[in-house]
Amino acid sequence: MLFNTYGTLWGNRYHQPFEEPGTQPTRIGHSLRDVLDFFPS
Repeated sequence: MLFNTYGTLWGNRYHQPFEEPGTQPTRIGHSLRDVLDFFPS
């Protein structure tokens, strides 16, 4: 089984439902500002 070693952020600006089962992102954001919260400071 292949594991994703990188975290992913889905920029869901239009609040659409996630479509592909089994491939959930690490986090879901609603704007590009959410990217800043994705990385620890």
